Amino acid sequence: MYISATQINLQIPYELAAGSANLVVRSGGESASIGFTIQAAAPGIFVDYRNGNVVPDESVAGGSAIGIYATGAGLTTPTVATGNLPSAGTTPVPNLPVTVTIGGVAVTPAYIGIPSWSVGVLQIDVTAPASLAAGYQAVVVEIGGVRSKTALLNVTH
Repeated sequence: MYISATQINLQIPYELAAGSANLVVRSGGESASIGFTIQAAAPGIFVDYRNGNVVPDESVAGGSAIGIYATGAGLTTPTVATGNLPSAGTTPVPNLPVTVTIGGVAVTPAYIGIPSWSVGVLQIDVTAPASLAAGYQAVVVEIGGVRSKTALLNVTH
């Protein structure tokens, strides 16, 4: 999907079964590889690499809506072919259950799905609890029992 001198963005094919896998990168006659495990889900929240804050909105007032973007949602219904946008008029949703917490408080998503403009990116719209204290709060997305790394959201009042 994207390649630069220091970064490769790729999509693990939906068709690969859970288990051991090996990723090999070849360039200029050289190669490098890394082994990893494919799971049914492996959520990762999109964050600012400099500070771990949720992007694109790093701050939100308590009681306000925010969109969280994540990858690693696993299989969806309807299915989406690897490397493709969802079919027109569809909103693919993960087959596995999705939960979100902000500041340790469970929040109910108003929307979950892969938007029409996205290849493999899950959008989750939630409302930050009004009861949260001002300051940085932990955000965690869990899909099928697998937790993301913690991201940060600056809650204001």
